[in-house]
Amino acid sequence: MNDVARKYDIGPNPLSGWRRLAKDGELVLLAPETDTDFAPLVVCDVESPPPAKVTEQTTPAVEIIAGAVSVRLDGATPAA
Repeated sequence: MNDVARKYDIGPNPLSGWRRLAKDGELVLLAPETDTDFAPLVVCDVESPPPAKVTEQTTPAVEIIAGAVSVRLDGATPAA
């Protein structure tokens, strides 16, 4: 840990604290303020017509991956 602290010119105590927070799942990193390939997700309570009946072959799955976390949904999963 001391080597990493020296490499980034920070003290070992803050690094140790951040490590503990991350290990406990309490560390939240802000999204970078640069342009990315992602668009914001907007969910609203607007009634929409029921989706047309589709088969599993014609509806691709939705997969969202962020670091080590991945969410996979069947393509026919309703937004609600």
